[in-house]
Amino acid sequence: MPSSVLDLQQENISRIQEDLTSGQLRVTVIGILKDHYSAYRSIHSKIYKILTLCWLNLNVPMFAVVHPMSCLAKIHLNDVRITDEALRRMVILSPSLRVLTLFYCNGPLAMIIASSRKLSSLIIVECNNVRGVVVMPDSPLHNFHCMGSPLSPFNLSGGARLLTDLLFCFNPPILGHQVLREWFRNNLPFLSNITSLSICSNTLQVVSFLRHPGANLDMAILDNFQSLTMLELTMLEFKAVGLGNIFVFLKSCHRPNLKKFLVTDRTIHDSDIRFEEDFPGSL
Repeated sequence: MPSSVLDLQQENISRIQEDLTSGQLRVTVIGILKDHYSAYRSIHSKIYKILTLCWLNLNVPMFAVVHPMSCLAKIHLNDVRITDEALRRMVILSPSLRVLTLFYCNGPLAMIIASSRKLSSLIIVECNNVRGVVVMPDSPLHNFHCMGSPLSPFNLSGGARLLTDLLFCFNPPILGHQVLREWFRNNLPFLSNITSLSICSNTLQVVSFLRHPGANLDMAILDNFQSLTMLELTMLEFKAVGLGNIFVFLKSCHRPNLKKFLVTDRTIHDSDIRFEEDFPGSL
């Protein structure tokens, strides 16, 4: 481990106790801490509103405590190894949780349960073992962003009907077209309230597959974008087939209230190039 990281770990360990006594509202825990007591106290503090955990191995016993983290509104997990049950316990112990983000959490985590009564935003980036998100029927979840290269189909549950902002970007070469078709069939029926949709343009080729003869039932689900006002397509590569998929998607989907259409070029690493078009009326 680089010395700079070790220094950051030590600085973080010494800062945890200071924050606990000074009333700070944010804490960041970095590294596999040898000082488990400090890590335990920071995670279970009743005063923090934002908790960031990096490079940790979190297990269920750490969350077996009965004391809730009553003020915690945001949890950020970055490169954390965590199980389904440990994450479920963490969410249960955070009754005020509004934002949950997971970056590169590729441990045994397979299913994320959005059970918090206040959780409005869930962001998952490159957590490729995750197979699904269970959204409880009374969940207020409105914002869901998911990016990565999952190894199996990724599904939302019926409680996702309140979603208004969706970002979905998977890697088709890894997923495969069959998985993409399954995702569209399973998840699009839940998206009738979506107003903002961001999606990688190369995943739109699944729409072309849905246009085969006799696919009327599959195509019918594409009429579910009645509330869509903003559509952003991210180009992972500029090829004719990608542009063709955009055309097919726009032609196939019924989106009477679309006001803004954006195309973002991710093939240029130094800066993103964005085409943006505002429509004065319905498109």
